[in-house]
Amino acid sequence: MAVMHWHWNRPSSWVVVWTGVVVAAFAWRGDLAVRSGPRAPVAAPPASAPVVRAKAPAPVLARRSVPVRVLDTLGHALVGAELAAVGGAPSHSDGAGRAALSLAPGEVVDVRVTAPGRVPTWLRVAEGSPDLAVACLPPIAPWDGPEVGAPPAPIGPTVRGEGLVRDERGEPVADVFVGVPALGLWARTDALGRYALPLVGGECALVVHAPGRVDDPADRGGFGAPSPLRIDRARGALPLADLTIGPAGAVRGIVRRADGQPAADALVAVVCDGLRRVVATDAGGAFFIGGLPPGPCRIAPYAWRGAVGAARELRLDGRAVDVDLTLAAAEPARVRVLAEDGTPVAGAFVAADHDGVRRGIVQADADGYAAVPWVAGATFDVRVGAAHAPAPVRRFQPEPAALVVGMP
Repeated sequence: MAVMHWHWNRPSSWVVVWTGVVVAAFAWRGDLAVRSGPRAPVAAPPASAPVVRAKAPAPVLARRSVPVRVLDTLGHALVGAELAAVGGAPSHSDGAGRAALSLAPGEVVDVRVTAPGRVPTWLRVAEGSPDLAVACLPPIAPWDGPEVGAPPAPIGPTVRGEGLVRDERGEPVADVFVGVPALGLWARTDALGRYALPLVGGECALVVHAPGRVDDPADRGGFGAPSPLRIDRARGALPLADLTIGPAGAVRGIVRRADGQPAADALVAVVCDGLRRVVATDAGGAFFIGGLPPGPCRIAPYAWRGAVGAARELRLDGRAVDVDLTLAAAEPARVRVLAEDGTPVAGAFVAADHDGVRRGIVQADADGYAAVPWVAGATFDVRVGAAHAPAPVRRFQPEPAALVVGMP
């Protein structure tokens, strides 16, 4: 009988050994088990079945938190005021009278701001606006009609106006504002000078505004004169002609209290050639607004912590104009309401206005005295009787303070 000798030094011997090991491992796992019965068929899709491809997710546009400040007309923060945007959930102002709205790029919303004892006020807030959003709520009067606090005209369907802003050399300009100030619609140019602005049908005028830099006294910003435009469509994108921005003027100054100390975080509004801007003072009471066109200009401080200031009329000529604004405390002071025969008018309502804004309203006591907040230059609205009939003010006597009125 022949004897077989195993030679471990041959490669084929090792192949046989490792093959046996692999087969044994598969058998142990059950992968080589023999199963009876037919294999389940794999159903083929019908010829008419549509091919479904996964859609790429739509890009999510980053929303921006737009701050809002809510004040009364004496400049005090209104706490807990409700801000209700059309179609959105309401929010409330905090202990400093501040709130915030989350807006998508280019979004514009109308917000109804309400607080107890205050006239409801509507505020249009645009994500691309250069301004602080500020709502000032005057005290409500018993004779105010339903039209007080009525909503603004709705914006309606918008067209996406797309264009480019260039400087006088023809170069694109980044980070400047394009808007229709009359409608509160604003956008900002990107790094290539492009903008996309929501527009409504009809006639409007676009302006270009660069506010300038507060930390650079030589930078007065820029302005592009109103560019008339007619929109004949209600939806879609509308290419617009290039806009040009040129040199502009500026207003700078300090807001001071009656004692001469600076008023920090006070608000200042400037209106000129249809452009209205609102800025806040810094810790030293200083403010700066550039990018203003030449011509007449009105600058007015908002009320600040119970103090009010008068508006100033200026004329700009492309340079920086310095102007300081002084506030006067509008503290409640007794004024007596008297008929022309000298008798007190008990129960009369007295409303004090300053710079065209109602600052306070108080009902007189049995002796005709009413402690209403007023300062020099104030005007008064006096109402008498259950029907709150107007009692025209014949004259104002400062010492002692008295309002002599004609009885209806």
